[in-house]
Order: sequence, then C-alpha cells, then structure tokens
Amino acid sequence: MSNFNVAVQPPKQAQVGRALYPPVIAHLSSSAVEDGYYYFAMASLTTAEDGEVSGANLDGTITVNAQAPSSDSSLVFVFPDLSVNARGSFILRIDVYKAALQGFSGTTLHDQVYTRSVTIRRGSVSYQKPASREADYIEALQAAGVAV
Repeated sequence: MSNFNVAVQPPKQAQVGRALYPPVIAHLSSSAVEDGYYYFAMASLTTAEDGEVSGANLDGTITVNAQAPSSDSSLVFVFPDLSVNARGSFILRIDVYKAALQGFSGTTLHDQVYTRSVTIRRGSVSYQKPASREADYIEALQAAGVAV
C-alpha cells in the first residue's frame, strides 16, 4: 500500500449536483507524516478522458484539514459533501500539502492520488453503498471520533 491512498472511493455514478456518497476519504500513513508540519488536502476535478482540470464543476468542501483518528500518527482527509455540477466521467485528484508549524516557508505539495472514475448523470441514480471494506473503515473512523 502506498503512503497516500484513497481509502474510500467515490460512487461509480452520481447525480448532477448531489453530494457524493460514500464521501471520498484519503489516508496518509504514519510513515509519511513528518513532525513539525501541518497537513491539509485539496480536491480537484479532472475529466476522465484527458485529465484536464474541471474545477468550476466541483462544489462542496474542497479543502480539508487532516484528522488523526488513532495513536499511530496516520492522518485522514474526509471530503464530506463534494458534488459535481456537470454530466460526464470525472476523476478526483487529491493533493496533500504540508506547512511548517514554525517559521514561514510556505506550503509544499507532499503527495497526490487519484480516485476511480465517477460518472455524473442528470437523472436520478441508484443508491450506492460503500464496499464492505470501506464501510468498515468509515465505521472505525466514526468510532475514533472522526466526523464522516
């Protein structure tokens, strides 16, 4: 497993303008977390065909702070209410940044990961439950006090 990965993928399809469920959750392993830094993540929308950024079509909380669900120093980034306002096939790119807690050195792109493709449709789509592994992960995060 990579140091930074998508722990909970978006649904395979969703309705235009509706929040993606399950929510996208990225995980940064403890081996990639450095002391003395603050971490946050940003979601970008890219087209599945050519990878072009389509940011104007992504709504919701696109920048989130890291949360530490356990004592092992791993971090999670929960995007609770992302929605896409255009039809088509898209991939979310999640960038994680770090900023020094002392002194000003700006922010640095720490890592980047892509979700699977999600097809956005105009009409209603079937409710999609998270995969059992993802459901277990969400439940464990909630038990650890992480708002999902």
